[in-house]
Amino acid sequence: MRIKRFFLILALLTPFSSMANVSKWSTGETHGVRSYAVSSKDNYTLTFECDVGFNNTDPNQVGTRLLTLMKTEPGGESFDAKKEQITLKVGDDEYPISSIGSSVGDSYWYGFWSDTPDMEVKTFDAYVDGKKIATFTLRKAAELFNAAPEDGCLKRAK
Repeated sequence: MRIKRFFLILALLTPFSSMANVSKWSTGETHGVRSYAVSSKDNYTLTFECDVGFNNTDPNQVGTRLLTLMKTEPGGESFDAKKEQITLKVGDDEYPISSIGSSVGDSYWYGFWSDTPDMEVKTFDAYVDGKKIATFTLRKAAELFNAAPEDGCLKRAK
C-alpha cells in the first residue's frame, strides 16, 4: 500500500516539478564541458557550452564554445550556431552569434554576456536565419555572468 501511495504522489508531483523548471537558467559542468542553458515556455532550450579543459587540456583557458537551440520534444528541431545564424535580440540590440571562434562571432558572444547585468528588459528572443524561434528569460542571467570565472567562457580570459 505504501508503494502505491508513493507512486501516486510521485505521479502527481512530476508535472509540477517539470513545469517549475521552465524559463530558468541552469548550469552544469561535466567531462570538461561547462554549460549554461535556459528553457522557454514552448519547449525550446538555448545552451551555451564551453570546453574548459577537456579537449584543449588547459582547465584555465576555454577552448571551443558552442551555441545550440533545440526543441526538447520528440522530433524537435535543432539549430547550431556553427551551421545556422542564431541571433539573440534583446530589446533593440542584436547579437548574431555564428562563426564562434572568429573575432566577430566571439565579440557577439562576449557582448551578449557582458551586457546582461545592464539589460532592463526581462526577456530575449532567439532567431534562426531571420525567423523567430523562441523567447527566453533573462532572470538570473546577470548573476551567472557576474559569478563566472574569467576563463574565456562567458568572460574573456585575462
